Amino acid sequence: MGIWQNFGFRDNPYNPLALSTSKEDYELFVGRVREGEKLKINASTGDRAIMIVEGDVGVGKTSFINIQQRNFWQKLYPDAPYLLPSFQTIQLRSDMTTADFILSVLSNILFSLKIIKKEIEKEETFQYINSLVNQQIDSRTGFSVGGGVYGFSGQVGWQSVTTVTQPIAVVTQSLINAVADAYTFVKSLGFEGIFVPINNIDILEEGFVINFLNEIRDLFLTQKGYWSTLIAGRGFFSILEINAPRLSEMFSGRPIIIGPLKLEEVLEAINKRIEKLGLSPEIHSPLSDGIIKLLYELSKGQIRYLFKRATDLMLQFKTEFPSATTITNKQAFNLLRIISHERIKRLYLTKTEMQILEAAVSLRKFRPKDFAKFNFRSSQALYSHLKKLEEYELLSKTGDPENAKAKIYMPSGDVQLLMGKAPDYLKI
Repeated sequence: MGIWQNFGFRDNPYNPLALSTSKEDYELFVGRVREGEKLKINASTGDRAIMIVEGDVGVGKTSFINIQQRNFWQKLYPDAPYLLPSFQTIQLRSDMTTADFILSVLSNILFSLKIIKKEIEKEETFQYINSLVNQQIDSRTGFSVGGGVYGFSGQVGWQSVTTVTQPIAVVTQSLINAVADAYTFVKSLGFEGIFVPINNIDILEEGFVINFLNEIRDLFLTQKGYWSTLIAGRGFFSILEINAPRLSEMFSGRPIIIGPLKLEEVLEAINKRIEKLGLSPEIHSPLSDGIIKLLYELSKGQIRYLFKRATDLMLQFKTEFPSATTITNKQAFNLLRIISHERIKRLYLTKTEMQILEAAVSLRKFRPKDFAKFNFRSSQALYSHLKKLEEYELLSKTGDPENAKAKIYMPSGDVQLLMGKAPDYLKI
């Protein structure tokens, strides 16, 4: 019997991976009705669109995009364009070229068509684009992928599958032509266009992203039949307006802001998963609402962190108490602190870095200009440490509403668990 079966489930009810475009995942989605309506309006302005969805790390932006793709694909939005979904997001990389990007887009299209239309590989245009993609990969990287589609394992659902791209020196005219040919082919199948979600913007340097978007602006972003959607951190569009005004003016509408779900919505999402995955109707959540509330508060509503730590907690509990099936609040809190301690200990932080984290917990949120509160002489001196702690995911940052160019930092849930105390509502 597996771990989750021992708790009474077919699978992990706290799976932290983003929801996909599948019917099963669609039924697990909660909230975001207003945001979905705004996206539908932004997407319904013509025969192409450049849109942007903003939000802090881990709040559910990718899940939102995938669910909205299903709405367009299954015609669940009246009067909205009928769009071919992308079953994977395009993952920007710091070494990505324009040719890499276009090749990844074409590969996504082929992959989506293979899933939706089983006999599509017999179509002449499909074979032409697929052959072009494979030729480009083979000629540039020295390996062949046979008859397969570039970069995919073929799995769909709660799977961590990513489009893989390889370095390509220049954009060839054949790739640019293939972008138009792909749209014409997709349109012949009844679709009005192609949805292209572009991810990783919030983890790359802003200067690189802006330069890259300017490079692909005329070659791809303005191409007829493509609904490009950027998945970015909060405040990115404001940065575009300042640093790339011409590019920002091409976007359809204003950014769609994805904030944290309400606690009640998170509990509803968990209950849906419990109901779907439970081996019997009597099965309930192994973790109390109090523990879920704790994780929600620690993460500022980052549902990915909440589900990841809930999963870690369940696995740790089963490791230490294999015969038990019930987790008390005291057991859960103590195990969460152990998990946080072990993770931070493995990072081998310096004394100065630990002191920064202690001060961050005390302040709750801060800006680099608060350097004196950390006993530093300048914001630059503090920033070098903040960047490292952010890379370790011990600090998170969000846009500063008072200054589009500035950021606000906050301690992560793990840091607060390790250095804080149990809230009174847990009654332990």
